[in-house]
Amino acid sequence: SAEVRHAVDLLEPHYREVVILKYYHNKKNTEIAEILGIGQNVVNGRIFRAKKMLRKLLSEQRRKREGETD
Repeated sequence: SAEVRHAVDLLEPHYREVVILKYYHNKKNTEIAEILGIGQNVVNGRIFRAKKMLRKLLSEQRRKREGETD
């Protein structure tokens, strides 16, 4: 959705790139590590943190949108 894409765009570049490779290009974590020249544990950590940030951003966007309709 546009809402999710906007939230992804707000991520710092090193988080955004792993999210795009994993969820938009369907790459495995091992492939992402190889593409970016980083360890798989680093990829795992970035994906974990990026998902946490996305949940927070999307929650904030929903609260803001719901506040506008009240």
